[in-house]
Formats: sequence, structure tokens, C-alpha cells
Amino acid sequence: MTGLYDRLSEAASCLGVKADPAPVAGMVIGEELEGVIDGIETGTFVPWADIPHAPRGREGSGLTLGTLAGRPVAAAHAIPAEGQGWTPADAAFPIRLLGAIGISDLIVCDLAGGLSDRLEPGSVMLVNDHLNLTGDNPLIGPNDDRLGPRFPDMSTAYSSRLIRLARAAGIAERIPLHEGVYAAVIGPGSMSGTERRHLNTLGADAAGAGVVHEVTAAVHMGGEVLAILAITDSGSDEDSGTRFAEMYDTNLAAAQQSMNRLVKNLIAQL
Repeated sequence: MTGLYDRLSEAASCLGVKADPAPVAGMVIGEELEGVIDGIETGTFVPWADIPHAPRGREGSGLTLGTLAGRPVAAAHAIPAEGQGWTPADAAFPIRLLGAIGISDLIVCDLAGGLSDRLEPGSVMLVNDHLNLTGDNPLIGPNDDRLGPRFPDMSTAYSSRLIRLARAAGIAERIPLHEGVYAAVIGPGSMSGTERRHLNTLGADAAGAGVVHEVTAAVHMGGEVLAILAITDSGSDEDSGTRFAEMYDTNLAAAQQSMNRLVKNLIAQL
């Protein structure tokens, strides 16, 4: 993390005027979940390429500043991922940038494959804990105490306060919510049936190639985090191949519709 504090300060200064009024929450929006961003009103889009020191990510990715449910928010979309050749520190930079402009509440929205039979495809799951099986970590290297402690407490990485608010939002919107453990693995690519069963045996309810590095960076900087997953498949071996491809878009659309309503209600409570 050598020099990271100064790079973040410069990037935050670039966003200072644009992020006014100060956002009440930051959001990290995974690819294929653009509908969450579409709900942001009076938005200003800032490409990563226009932010000093930010990893460029794919074309069209960046930070959207605007209002959701009448509340100012900042949404980071399509952040760099390990599966695209970036490091965990690269993936964490946008999250650290949100913290550097004063955001303490972070909502991570991403896709995941279900590992538990109780997770229906097209449903939504709140993460209450995780397994980092990537073999990597954004905190590797010298620690800068100005950003956070050498050993942040990950035992309570997912905010009980934000989970309570999400539960209330689910009740208000009549959205059934699951809660469970997320396993982070290295992508891209889908998992074999044996891998899915192995992760479920370890205690994971859903799995994907994101979330954990972003959450680790946010907790390191003292933020509170809520992670919401759109479950795209059930994890059954029967859902592989052609059937998976046929059902993926349908499941994603159903989960995103619920996620959009849930996030909007939740932001209104902050």
C-alpha cells in the first residue's frame, strides 16, 4: 500500500466538486446489474479513466453520482476484477475512493451461483459472512495506518445495522430474502458440480468471483458493509449446460427487479 494514501487523496480531490452534496451511501454494482444504476436520478457519470490513479476497468465503467430515493449516492460500476487480470488492490481502489470522499455505508450488489437447495434461482440473498478462497487479499503488503489497522476485525464484516434495514426493506417491498455465507473463488468460469458440493459442505450458500476483496477494503477503512446477491442458478448439476444458459437471463431479470426495489427502499432509510 506504499503511496496509496496520497493516490487516494488526489483522486478524492478530483471528485470533491462532483460529489456535492456528500453521498449518504456508496454502492458497488456488479456487471449485468446496470438496472440498479438506471434508477439513479440526476446522475453525473465519471469514467475511471478521468479519475487519477483509478484502474481503467472495461470500457463504459466508472462512478455515477446522483440521487436514489431522494438521497445522494455514489455508485461504482464494473470495477476491475481478478478474472480480468487485475489485482485485489486494483479491485479495492474504487471502494477505498468511496471511503476517501467520506462514505461510511457501502452496499455491494453482485451476482452469485446458489449452492444451497434453499436458494431459488431468481431470488436475492443477504451475505452475513464469507469464505475467501481466492488465495489473495487486498491488504497484502506494508500497512498504512492512515487508511486502517494492520489487522481489521473481519468477524463482523457485514453490518448488523444494514442487515436489519435490508430486512425491513424486504418486508416493506414483500421481497423474500435469504441470508447466508458467500464463498469467493477466482474466475472467470463456472464451477464443476464437485466444486459446488465441496463449497456447500464448507458452509457456503452461494459463490462467485467478487465481493470479498471489496468488503475487506471497506472494513479496513472503517466502513459498514451490506452485500446483496442476485442468485442466477440453484447450483444443481441439472442446471448446467444448455438449461443453465436458457434460464440465466430469466433468473437474473427476476433477481435484479427485486434487488432494485430493495436497494431503493434501503437507501431511503439511510
